[in-house]
Amino acid sequence: MKNGRQHAHLVVQLTDTATGTVKQLRNNYYKQSALARDLERDFQLEPTPQRKTGKSYDMQEAQQIKKQGRGVKEYRAP
Repeated sequence: MKNGRQHAHLVVQLTDTATGTVKQLRNNYYKQSALARDLERDFQLEPTPQRKTGKSYDMQEAQQIKKQGRGVKEYRAP
């Protein structure tokens, strides 16, 4: 129990059987979040509260802003 609700963790390690090395999971946060929403809906579970960042831009926009070294207002300006 965590804060009065039940939760679980899933740990996955993908191994390339040809080379015996561990595969890297990149950008999996959004896929995991979408899967969690699907499972909550399918099993009729109470949705997990979503964290609000207070930002008016998404991760993709944030990465572009960081790459270009500009602020949000400059990035969005026509």
